[in-house]
Amino acid sequence: MRLASGLEQSTAQELRSFSDWILQIGEGRCGTLVNDKLFVDIPSDLIISILENPMEDIANTIYPNLVKNFRDPSFFQDRAILATTIENVEEINNYKVDLLPGDEKNYLSTDLICGSDAYSDVDIDWINVEFLNQIRCSSLPNHSSKLKIGVPIILLRNIDPAGSLCNGTRLVV
Repeated sequence: MRLASGLEQSTAQELRSFSDWILQIGEGRCGTLVNDKLFVDIPSDLIISILENPMEDIANTIYPNLVKNFRDPSFFQDRAILATTIENVEEINNYKVDLLPGDEKNYLSTDLICGSDAYSDVDIDWINVEFLNQIRCSSLPNHSSKLKIGVPIILLRNIDPAGSLCNGTRLVV
């Protein structure tokens, strides 16, 4: 987890403590082991009550009054939803984008195979458009991305570092 510079001392310390706690959980160094299961006490201010639809409840708790506040860039500064799978990320993103006003545009990645001679010994007949469009991994965006004006996005990988943007930079469409 990145720690931002320019934060107030107390905010930076709180962020550092939270990051350390998350790391300890991930490494299994935090909590109580009972019958080969690790139980972790989670502070009450981090717990979200699930009423009916877990995805909606989480999204609406983290981003309350989204339609009213989405044009304010500071609204997104202290909020993030950490998800365990790319499918969860896609479901939450689509739900929140659908709530926002405005015209939706769907952007697609390329789905062509480079005809480089370097891979001439590889049988690429099994690599078809459907296969390329279904690739899901954390370092690449999905084949299809729904966007609207005002939607926050994160730069996953900067292919032009001279442009002075860093990986992980938050941007607004």
